[in-house]
Amino acid sequence: MKLSKISIITLLLFFSVSPSFVCAVTQFSFSTDVQSVSLEELSKEITVHSDIPVTETTYITFNSSSGTGQFFSNKTNTTPIDPSDFVYISSKNSNRTVYYKDTIAGNFVITANIFNKEKTEKISTISQNISVGQTPPENNQDSDNADDSAVDQPESTSSSSSSTSAHSSPAPLSSTGQKIEFEISAGRDRLTTVGNNLTFHVVLTKSSNILESGITYSWTFGDGAVAQGSRVSHSYRFPGDYSVVVNANYSDKQAVSRAVVKVVLPEVTIIKTHGGVEITNNSGVEINLGDWKLVSPLRVFVFPQDTLISNKKSIIFSDVITGVYSGTIQLLNPIDQEFGHIDAISKTEQELLAGNIKDATLVLQKKIEEVRNELALVSKNQSTAQNPVVPEPPVGQVLGDYSEQNLSLPNDVVETPGIIVFEAEKKTGLVSKVFAWPIRGFEFVRHLFVED
Repeated sequence: MKLSKISIITLLLFFSVSPSFVCAVTQFSFSTDVQSVSLEELSKEITVHSDIPVTETTYITFNSSSGTGQFFSNKTNTTPIDPSDFVYISSKNSNRTVYYKDTIAGNFVITANIFNKEKTEKISTISQNISVGQTPPENNQDSDNADDSAVDQPESTSSSSSSTSAHSSPAPLSSTGQKIEFEISAGRDRLTTVGNNLTFHVVLTKSSNILESGITYSWTFGDGAVAQGSRVSHSYRFPGDYSVVVNANYSDKQAVSRAVVKVVLPEVTIIKTHGGVEITNNSGVEINLGDWKLVSPLRVFVFPQDTLISNKKSIIFSDVITGVYSGTIQLLNPIDQEFGHIDAISKTEQELLAGNIKDATLVLQKKIEEVRNELALVSKNQSTAQNPVVPEPPVGQVLGDYSEQNLSLPNDVVETPGIIVFEAEKKTGLVSKVFAWPIRGFEFVRHLFVED
C-alpha cells in the first residue's frame, strides 16, 4: 500500500516536533552486576546502558538511599558528582559509567533518572542495589526490557525484602519474582532518642510509564501516628523499635516500603565547668542533640542539627558559643522534657567558672585586707588592756601588805594572800581566738572566711 503525500508529511512532522519520542521507546538498564564494596573505597564501574544508541544527548542524575553516598565520573576525579548535576550519554552512544563510594556500611539503593535533551522530561528511572562494608543483598531490580512472554503478573510491587511482611498493601514483595514496574524506598533504618524529630523522604527507585507528580504517599510510624506526602517528619515519645511503612499509589499500581526506627531513652549528665557546660552521654549508643536546648533565665541556646555525642563520651560546650552560664541551667529535649539541670551559683563562682580569675582574685584580696586591718586594730587594743597602770607601794612595804594602805585597787586587780593578780578584760573578738590557738584555731579559720 502506497502512502499519500499528506501521510508522509504528517509522519515527518510528528517525528520532527517530538524528538523525545525516539528516546521514550529506548530501554535503559544497569548493565553491571550488583556490587559489594569496602568502606570509603571506590566501587567498580557502574554503567547505565541503552539498548540502542541514543539519537540525541541524554542526561542522567544519580542518587543513593544513603545520605553519605557519592558518585564520581572516573577513578581519578576526586570531586563527587552533585545529586542535582547532570551527566550525559552523547548522541550515537549507549553507555554512561560512574563510580560509587560511601562512608557508612549498609545495603543501599542507587538510582539513575534519565532525561531528554532539554532536561524537561524524565524518560526513565532505574535502580540497583549496592552493599557497602557487608554482604550484598539480592538485587531487587528487574530490567525495564524484561521478557514480556512470561505469565502476566499484577502491576503492583514492593521494595521490601521480607517475604513474611505483615503490611496491608496489596503490593507483592520483590522477592516473589514478579515483574517490577513501580518501586519506592523509605530510606535506611534509623537510630534516634525520645523526642528527637526525624525526617523521612520516599525515593522513587523505579517507574515505568508513571508520572511522579501523580503518585500519592501514605505513612504510618508504628506508634499510631500517620502522615501524607513524599517528605514527612515525626518524633517518638517512648523508647522502642518501630516499623515505619510508606504506601504509594498511582492509578491501579501500588508500591510499599518499610524501615525500622530504634528509639532509645538517653542517659545524660550535665555539669558546669571552667568556661562551659559539659554534657556526658551515659547511654549505650550514640545520641543526637540536634534541636535540644540549654535554657537559663536570660537565654536559650538550641543545639544545631547533627550535634552527635558518642556513647560513654563527653563534650564541653563553650559559654562563648552558648551564652548560657548564669542562673539555673536546664537541658531539654525537643519536646521540652528535662534530662538534667545545674543549680544557680554565686557571683564569685560564676566569675571563676566563666574564666574571670582576675576579678575573683581581686574580690578575695580585698576581703583578706579587711581582715588584716581588723586584726591589727584588735591587737593594739588587747595590748593596752594587758598592761594596766598600778600605783607603786610605799618603800619597805611588801606586796602582801598592800591592802593595808588606804589605796583603792583597780577593778581588774584580784587580791590573794601574798599575790596580786591582774585580770585582763575578757575579749571575744578575733584576737582572742588567735590567742586560743590551737584549741580554737580551726574555729578562727572558719570565722575568717565563712560568714555566720
